[in-house]
Amino acid sequence: MMLYIKFEIHDPPKFEDFQKLYDHMVKVRQAGFKFDDKGPEFDWDTMSEEEIDVAMEELNAFLDQQVEPEKHRCKELMPNYVTVFLESYLQSDSENLESFGSYDVFSIFNYLEFGFEVDMESLKKINEHLGIVAFSTGNYPFGGMERFLMTLAAYNLKPVACFDGFHECELIWRSRFDYESVILLKKQNGLQKIKKLIRSSFFKKFLFSLLIVISNTVVAQIRNPQFKANTIKDVLVLEKPEFSSPEKDILFFFSETYLFDLRNYSMDVKELTFVHTVYTPDETRISVDTLRFKYENHFIKNPLISKKPILDYIGIDSISKKGKTVKLFHFDEDLDYIYQVYELKNEQIISLADNTSVKYYNTKYTYNNKRQLLEAETIDDYGIRELITATYNENNTISSKKRFETSDGVTITTTNYSYKNDLLTKVERRSVLYFVPLDQVKTPLEKIDYSKYTNSDTFINLNTVNLTYNEKSELIKIVDTNKGFSENEGVDYEDMELFILQQKPKKLIIHAGLPKKRTYEYIFDDLGHPKEINSYVVEAHKTWLHKKTAFKILFSE
Repeated sequence: MMLYIKFEIHDPPKFEDFQKLYDHMVKVRQAGFKFDDKGPEFDWDTMSEEEIDVAMEELNAFLDQQVEPEKHRCKELMPNYVTVFLESYLQSDSENLESFGSYDVFSIFNYLEFGFEVDMESLKKINEHLGIVAFSTGNYPFGGMERFLMTLAAYNLKPVACFDGFHECELIWRSRFDYESVILLKKQNGLQKIKKLIRSSFFKKFLFSLLIVISNTVVAQIRNPQFKANTIKDVLVLEKPEFSSPEKDILFFFSETYLFDLRNYSMDVKELTFVHTVYTPDETRISVDTLRFKYENHFIKNPLISKKPILDYIGIDSISKKGKTVKLFHFDEDLDYIYQVYELKNEQIISLADNTSVKYYNTKYTYNNKRQLLEAETIDDYGIRELITATYNENNTISSKKRFETSDGVTITTTNYSYKNDLLTKVERRSVLYFVPLDQVKTPLEKIDYSKYTNSDTFINLNTVNLTYNEKSELIKIVDTNKGFSENEGVDYEDMELFILQQKPKKLIIHAGLPKKRTYEYIFDDLGHPKEINSYVVEAHKTWLHKKTAFKILFSE
């Protein structure tokens, strides 16, 4: 999975300093890499006395390095200002130190070399003010980002956003050494309570554990979902427009937020409680965490917006109206300098201005005559564009999406959906980076002839998900394959994940090959609401319960 950290470049020469450390991190991760421990060799018999003196200095320097080679590499690669910053950080009373887990600068350097279990993919400047470092891992947990984040900060490359494998986050710095990680949920305005909870360290630990159980890495669909969202007619629902994603919308058990959203239950839920327990192989309880959500009423009435009742998931704080256009203002209750301005016309959101702590985004939305989202174009204050377009079939179901992104050339991600008997049977996602000189090409992104920028080195990332159903139209098998290749280099990587599903009365069992074997068991009540989720570790001679999540649902009378 590809992870990243975006950072602001406050001192360009220090970016070049960090490039040296990054190159070293790439080098030590190469297969078969070994440090030079042989030292220089000299033909002493043929050397002059002056040459011998020079050689002795070189040899002594090498021998000194071998006494504590890690410290030598650290001093060589980390400038003094980086060491001073990290030492000051380690002596501070920062709240982040508890998860940092390092006691001196050398242990941080050692972690970056060997403890940070990732492959370094790329380091680049998005523009003169912003950069991004990307890395990937198939191993969770991989050691965490904290030490890497603080190392970037030490180079005056201030991290402002990241994707940690589970969430996209904004990083808000409260001081030189303290930052707050704010998870960006897709429906963040409709889930403000969840957003607050996620900011607590307790909830982060809980969510990480729960995500291991429900696994958000696979795409799937189920014919008759156990959960059923409330259907309310003649109501105007106000929330950030999103394209339909059938591979994510239908299967609740691969969603990060589905279980936390009370709208996804078939009856009016007053309160929802989770009890999450972690066990050892000998059934000893390691931890027990409890999390509770209460219903919040989002219904409002406002004739300036609509004559209909309104479900407000934006969090409207102020309204202005001019002609048929209504502007809806939302001010973040925790960070009052963050706000959104939604523009509404004919009861559809046509634009969004989003002023976050990281960047300013402006998005325009276009719809067809069936009120389906056709296009969303976003531009930030650095001029980086994102354009997403969609097509629909005769059944008014989404058939394809295409995403253009311009942070480095033009990356095009095309997603095609295949159906049979109204069932999603295949999702194919193809991503290609084209090195288009956008400062010279004035053609709209969607009309550029990208074949002009395709050659034998063009690298293609291909993800294919195949879904198989039984005669009852129940999903029974998911095969998720990933492949990266180019004409010149051939196949660079290829992997597969397999999921076998068993549908039983009030129960769903998933046997997963990730490639490590896991079994997930979902137990439901008579109404299809979750009662229990169990996660089992499958070993050669033993299968044992690792995690259990129990649900308690209190319904409105």
